Amino acid sequence: MASADKKCKEVIPVLLEMRMLKAAEEMFKRGARVPVVSALMPLKREKLMRLHVEVTGQNPITGPLPSDHTWYSSTTYPMRMIQSSVIVDSYRRLRESSKSALEAEIIIAAYDLHIEHCQAIKAEPLLTFVRCWHLIQQVRINSLATTKCVHCEGNYVVNVGRLNQKYECPLCVRSSSLKPEAYMKTKDIALAA
Repeated sequence: MASADKKCKEVIPVLLEMRMLKAAEEMFKRGARVPVVSALMPLKREKLMRLHVEVTGQNPITGPLPSDHTWYSSTTYPMRMIQSSVIVDSYRRLRESSKSALEAEIIIAAYDLHIEHCQAIKAEPLLTFVRCWHLIQQVRINSLATTKCVHCEGNYVVNVGRLNQKYECPLCVRSSSLKPEAYMKTKDIALAA
């Protein structure tokens, strides 16, 4: 808490503060919570809470933020993994091409691309803005990483412990189980029993 207070007490140039407030407004419009915006910018919490009320017309939501990094990489829910992978890929590309952008602006752009991608393929967006932020934080602290599928060569979000040379994404694993060879193997097993 003391370091956060110290950050807020530093003098922020007026134009930079205006830019941060605009980014905070855009994040609140996308469903960000005050602690998320506060983690991304050295603005006073009280100012962010007032801005949240002005933008959304509601008091800020309280409660715990997402904390389970396996939510993004679970093969039980492959669409979560796929959407998470799209966000991480977008974030990394935007980060490389936008050297002068604020971290918040890059996360907003990555989230917007995620929403556009879901609309284009007529899929329900599974990650909220808060989840998008949490996902990126987990990648940045190396709890999650991306690895390439040996079949489709797509990059997928995985737990760091699952990084290996022969990763198979859930889509390729499921599609391989539909191939005739896989069916014949299960049929042979059933006949042997």
